[in-house]
Amino acid sequence: MPNMRVSSSAALKKRLERYLDLGNQPDRRTLVLDVLPTFEKLGRTAIFGGMVRDIARAGPSGYSSDIDLVVDPFDYSGFMDAMRSLGARANRFGGFALQLGAWKVDVWALADTWARTAGHRRVETFADLVDCTFFDWDAAVYDLERGEVIVADDYFARLGSGVLGMNLRENPNELGSAVRAVRRATLWRVKLSGELADFVLHAEQRWGWDAFTRLDAAAFDKPVLRNLERSKLDGSLFSGCSRLSTKSQRSHAAAKAQPMLWDVPIPGHL
Repeated sequence: MPNMRVSSSAALKKRLERYLDLGNQPDRRTLVLDVLPTFEKLGRTAIFGGMVRDIARAGPSGYSSDIDLVVDPFDYSGFMDAMRSLGARANRFGGFALQLGAWKVDVWALADTWARTAGHRRVETFADLVDCTFFDWDAAVYDLERGEVIVADDYFARLGSGVLGMNLRENPNELGSAVRAVRRATLWRVKLSGELADFVLHAEQRWGWDAFTRLDAAAFDKPVLRNLERSKLDGSLFSGCSRLSTKSQRSHAAAKAQPMLWDVPIPGHL
């Protein structure tokens, strides 16, 4: 498979613009004409996380129809009224989940992003969001109004390293984050940083591998973990992890020197 990954903000901006070009992408008519305008009329809006990441990493073919949005509302109470009228339901991260046509949408008011309300990060602008994701590869924002890609200086180097790491360790869903880490490592055939592997091990020791496989089967249309042999993972993912040692809190660069490899080619979607 050819390498579809972009290596600069300019290249990612062009790719996102093409993706959202109604003339070139008629199959995305609902997104361009209905979904995004629904939120843009409520305030300045940015696409955040998975869509930007997947288009950066694998091109449009690597992306499916769910989207994370952050809105800086013109009027906060008006934003909340709109969520109620749209039938949105609260999610555990401080935002709302809703379905608009074929598009599954998770949306947050900027002031309600979980990292801010939980006191872990100061969030005042879209640029602050890049410090708020659990996975470092998810730390990408596309400001729709300005047509601006917002990422950390080393984002594309991280994306190109083949090592998936952690950005903000704290989150309200330890088990879910650990399951996603295993899924991503498997489906994308990438390595986990030592810090992220330690996080997964901690969650596995707390919850048990059966809980991993049950959540994977319940939360995703195409489960992956039930196809993995847990007994074989200690020598790939968990060997070298020292979650009880302060040395386990390694930088991304140090983790890259001793990566934890998943090499189990299982088909499916994240």
